[in-house]
Amino acid sequence: MNIIKKVLLLGIIFIFTIITGCSKVNGKDTQAIKAPYNNDLQIEGIWNIDYINIIDNEIENKNEVLDLEDSQINISNKDITILNKTYINPKYKLKIVDKTYTLSYEFNLKLEDLVDEGSKFDVISIIDSNTIIGEFILIDESNGYLFYDGLILKLIKKDSSPKKLKLLVVKLKKMKC
Repeated sequence: MNIIKKVLLLGIIFIFTIITGCSKVNGKDTQAIKAPYNNDLQIEGIWNIDYINIIDNEIENKNEVLDLEDSQINISNKDITILNKTYINPKYKLKIVDKTYTLSYEFNLKLEDLVDEGSKFDVISIIDSNTIIGEFILIDESNGYLFYDGLILKLIKKDSSPKKLKLLVVKLKKMKC
């Protein structure tokens, strides 16, 4: 009786192994996996820079950066133009955070330093080449903040349709210590 149970158990294991099977994974199959297209990017469009707050004290050309107030930022799924720099095919990651969320450990900057009211906020990380280039804090449909390269940009939405922007040549220069 004991031998019959062992044979039956081995037979069941053998049958499951055959049914499950193994197949070789082709490398082309894994490369074909693409991230889904975001049809509803909340921050898509043209945004006016209402105010620039320089957090990073190592930026040399502060006056040139401050002169970019009232310029525009273009955000779309295909590209994003921030302060005269265009990033092609950026990725976006939405996080819902509370006011204690840390935007930058380097500058000891928390979300509560920017906003007074509200308990939960949409923070959209903008990623290019596996590097976070900025964090967009969406306050409502037409207002937000962008933490970008040591700057806090207060933004007001001008248009929901993104357009190509004419670029001025101003680069952020950091002091060398």
